[in-house]
Amino acid sequence: MRRPRASDERPMSKTKEQTERFVQQLTGCQTRLYAYILMLLPNHDNAADVLQETNLVLWRKADEFVDGTEFGAWACRIAHFQVLAWLRDAQRDRHVFDPELLGSLPARPKPLAVRWTTAAARCGCA
Repeated sequence: MRRPRASDERPMSKTKEQTERFVQQLTGCQTRLYAYILMLLPNHDNAADVLQETNLVLWRKADEFVDGTEFGAWACRIAHFQVLAWLRDAQRDRHVFDPELLGSLPARPKPLAVRWTTAAARCGCA
């Protein structure tokens, strides 16, 4: 289990009521945020990862949110930057395969016994 970090704690300059209001707004816009991220990044697993990162950034930047302004718009803007960061990081990942290569692979590999028999027949061992 990881130790809590200072950034995980309630923002120091916010009152308890402001923090509760922030949490209500954050939890209330999760569906909207997820839908927005999924529109930009149409993969459910990746979108869920970006939503989690977005929530962390929102929490860390809670002091920057101005009460009385549109929370959803602010949160979506931060989500937008998190999607861009995810895309940047995905481009750097050496495990991303070319879609053409992936399309050329069989949907299901043949069972191992069939592959051995085929290989043995090709080399004249069968």
